[in-house]
Amino acid sequence: MHDKFVLFGHQHLVVIALTFAVPTVLAGVKRRRLPDADPLFRWFFAAVLIGTWIAWYVLFIARGWLGLGNALPMNLCDWATIALIAALIRPSQKTYELAYFWALAGTMQGLVTPDVNFAFPEPQFIVFLLGHGAIIAAVVYFLVVKPAQRLMDRFRTEPEPDAPTKDCPECLSSIPEAARRCAFCTAEQPGFATAA
Repeated sequence: MHDKFVLFGHQHLVVIALTFAVPTVLAGVKRRRLPDADPLFRWFFAAVLIGTWIAWYVLFIARGWLGLGNALPMNLCDWATIALIAALIRPSQKTYELAYFWALAGTMQGLVTPDVNFAFPEPQFIVFLLGHGAIIAAVVYFLVVKPAQRLMDRFRTEPEPDAPTKDCPECLSSIPEAARRCAFCTAEQPGFATAA
């Protein structure tokens, strides 16, 4: 027999901490070490979500818990999982927004106040908290990676490798040929002077 689950006990707090730490670390790894790893990480989250969803139904069937009352209609976390898997595999603003709001509205509540009876290593504990934690973790990953990437793209000072460049007459830095100002010294470029 497993120990009873303790709300905000050490196991519960570890799961909550990992839910936010894992996507933050993956985002840092993507940014600093593996800039092309975003598809790999998105597929990883999608695989975890699909796996825990299947495991949840297998557990319910094996224990005789699956019935019309708890299988249909699907709950908010199921819909968040579907939207998030779609957003992870084929990113779009609409699927991400659905997953974001559904995850924060329902899944976060499920993670903070889980409906489990026993603590680790009980399969219900593992599957429930892994599934809900993975939903929140994937949303956090999107929250950290996408805005950070847009911000870095916006403030990039180096031109694309194959883009035509010219040298700034003030600081001699290489800048895009169509630049109106130098990204390094902010000097206005000849032929693009602003009207006063």
